[in-house]
Amino acid sequence: MAGAFLMPFGLYNLTKQGVGRQRASLRRRLLSVRFSERRVVPMGLFSGLFRARDAPTNRTSGSAYSFFMGGSTSGKRVNERSSMQMTAVYSCVRILSEAVAGLPLHFYRYTDNGGKEKAADHPLYFLLHDEPNPEMTSFVFRETLMTHLLLWGNAYSQIIRNGKGEVIALYPLMPDRMTVDRDEKGQLYYSYLTGNDDAPTMKGSTVNLSPSDVLQN
Repeated sequence: MAGAFLMPFGLYNLTKQGVGRQRASLRRRLLSVRFSERRVVPMGLFSGLFRARDAPTNRTSGSAYSFFMGGSTSGKRVNERSSMQMTAVYSCVRILSEAVAGLPLHFYRYTDNGGKEKAADHPLYFLLHDEPNPEMTSFVFRETLMTHLLLWGNAYSQIIRNGKGEVIALYPLMPDRMTVDRDEKGQLYYSYLTGNDDAPTMKGSTVNLSPSDVLQN
């Protein structure tokens, strides 16, 4: 073709390689500029989200959120009352207390021949077997005492007597309000702190009880 310029094959290859190098160099410059303009995100922002979660701790509240979102604690104090909000504790206490309360409870007296017989005519038989106080049955009374014993390690009941000194009622007392101590003479006494759910004339006061007025289990 007239006027056409034909480049030798070897020179054409060299020229093509040079253009390729220039393009590659230009591409590297553009990439370096783009990367330099990007922000570097500190790894500390993600370290809390991707920390190890293979051994979550057991908590009474917020355990699920603490497991999925990291190791945060609610700081809630666990005591005898709040522990009953856990299904395992509630189930164990309920099973044991109901099992003990459902056992037969009878009052016996010894006979002259060395044996024993059921004393259904004794005043304490009705209190222990049927109704310890006008507000509780024997089942509820023993269930309450067993619950106190399992949670606090002690169970207390106030013994109510009439003018003749006969026992006419038994009322459970909260173990966390009871303090057992000795006076200056070394005599044992029980100090009970009344609460808002007690009699209106005794709110916020402390009542001292003698050992003969308290049944401790």
